[in-house]
Amino acid sequence: MSLLKTVFLSCFLFCTLTVFAEPTITDPVLDDFAYGSEVLINDSHAFQTLDLPDHYYQTVARLDGQDLGVFNAEGVLLSFSISDNETEQKKTRTQVLPFFPIYGQAGRGLDELSLRIERNAGGTIIDIKEGGKQQTGSKVVAYIIDNSFSHNKNTRGRLFDLEFDWDKPEYGFINNIKLEQSSDLNVWRGVTSNESLSRLAYEGEVIGKQTIAIGTGIDKYLRLSWDEKQDFSLKTITAYYQWSQLKRQLHWQTIDNLIYITDADDEFENGSYQFSVKGHPPVQQFTFKFSDGNAFYRGRLYSRMNADSNWNDRGRFLQYRLQMPGGVVQSESLHLPAVRDSEWLIKFETPKKFQKTGLPVAQLAWYPEQLTFLAQGKPPFILAYGNPRIAQSRTGLSSLLNSLNDEQRKEIAASVATLAAPKELGGLSRLAPEQEKFPWRKVLLWLVLVAGVLVMVKMAVSLFRQMDGEKH
Repeated sequence: MSLLKTVFLSCFLFCTLTVFAEPTITDPVLDDFAYGSEVLINDSHAFQTLDLPDHYYQTVARLDGQDLGVFNAEGVLLSFSISDNETEQKKTRTQVLPFFPIYGQAGRGLDELSLRIERNAGGTIIDIKEGGKQQTGSKVVAYIIDNSFSHNKNTRGRLFDLEFDWDKPEYGFINNIKLEQSSDLNVWRGVTSNESLSRLAYEGEVIGKQTIAIGTGIDKYLRLSWDEKQDFSLKTITAYYQWSQLKRQLHWQTIDNLIYITDADDEFENGSYQFSVKGHPPVQQFTFKFSDGNAFYRGRLYSRMNADSNWNDRGRFLQYRLQMPGGVVQSESLHLPAVRDSEWLIKFETPKKFQKTGLPVAQLAWYPEQLTFLAQGKPPFILAYGNPRIAQSRTGLSSLLNSLNDEQRKEIAASVATLAAPKELGGLSRLAPEQEKFPWRKVLLWLVLVAGVLVMVKMAVSLFRQMDGEKH
């Protein structure tokens, strides 16, 4: 009998905890979400895809993507999938490209040079020689780069970055470059404009720019030239190819309200600059916004989810803009692994306290995630978001899309949709957990728990007395 009582009380307590736990929404409707935007579609394709808007990142309270949903005109919650930006960007491959020096004389145009070029059956360059007798005083004035690797049907990929390394001069080099492309080595077309390569030693750091971003549709061959006043001896050229093109544009947020910390309880924070970000965007880049002047900053970047969390080290930054005799040398952004923290801290290696007018302006950037949904039912379709109590959204489309290979993905490529301006659905009240004027649920729960403990104590005492009586 005592065992039955124990089982009964255990079940009663479990049921009490379940009934009086914080309520969740298992079958949400549009009004359960704070905001929404109409999805503007262009066709009747089964799969539609869109970039999640900035307002979504500023609004949602959860980081697992569960407090959003897509509804059709009948109010039916549809299946959707949210892409992983990091996975998409990692589908890259590096390849060291062969290159060949072109000799000429200063002041003579590249198109005037006579060259004899040997290629194999696949179009790969084997050798390049001058067509005539090499002239006295000739020097390297350009390089032809063989990019046929990206046009091989077995290794085809989109060239998006070229990284250059050179041995002469090791430092002190800064020069404007000209990069051209050709499919036949006869007719050349421009690829980049206003680009430069540089490598300098400054304040104990190696700074400069050795990577050039490349656009789409690059031909088999490239030609690199520069200002003939400086000698330039290339050592290697590394190409970065991408098999899954990231078509989204970076979203930038400017931070012009850095706060200097002097009286924090945590000594680590003193002497640092802090700022907050509204919401939880997946921050992937950090930089300083430079004006026309010179600037040189180095330090470490930290972030945390909220004031109750510990600071996480996000890496060392080296940010600069320097006006040199050969041109401007400017740093690239610090890249981050999609950090969704809302509080940020900048700690300079050499403590700095800027005047208000000279306060640096920080910038954060991220690629918006992409949502793909099954356009089932009648439009208009509504993207709704903002409610931390949503139990689970219909994200079953992810398993289907993840099971497809690249060729299958191309065959069912989703149509690109856009979003109308956000509007209120359930309003701001949906963003906060449900709160009661008087916490009667908690009070009742504690009363039940105390009563259960008293019953258990009474049972234990009774059992002890019974055992003691049997001994006598």
